[in-house]
This record gives sequence, C-alpha cells and structure tokens, in this order.
Amino acid sequence: MSDPTTDVSLTVKNFLNRKRLKKTPAAIQYGVEKEPEAKLFYTKIAEKEHSKFVFEEPGFLVSTKQPWLGASLDGITKCKC
Repeated sequence: MSDPTTDVSLTVKNFLNRKRLKKTPAAIQYGVEKEPEAKLFYTKIAEKEHSKFVFEEPGFLVSTKQPWLGASLDGITKCKC
C-alpha cells in the first residue's frame, strides 16, 4: 500500500473521486474563501523575516518547450537572503 504522505497519485485520485468530493464541498469552499487572507498573512510575516521579499501570483503558466504542459501556481516567493 502506498504512503499517502509521499504518493501524490493518491491525492490526485482522491481529488478526482466525485463521491469523495461531494462529501467535502464545505471544506473546499472554506479553503477558497480563506486563501487570499492566508497569503496576505504569510506575506506580512515573510517580509519581516526576509530581505526584499516578493510574493508573485503568476496565474496559469504554459511551457514554451512543451505547450501541452501547464501549471497553475498558488504563488512564487523570492527574496535576497
């Protein structure tokens, strides 16, 4: 049996399983609603701990070498530390 803490395929399978998804819409909605607030608090703390901290939200990125491959990032962090 795979370890759910290291095997991302289990996470993907659970996410795509519609029966399981129907059981947790409130948790997903809560996460969607709280994400901007969490990013704001994270940024405020990181700005104090890092030199020239920047938090970027690039949106959907598509590979220039493999245009069929894309990713939607939650954020990219940079600093001069």
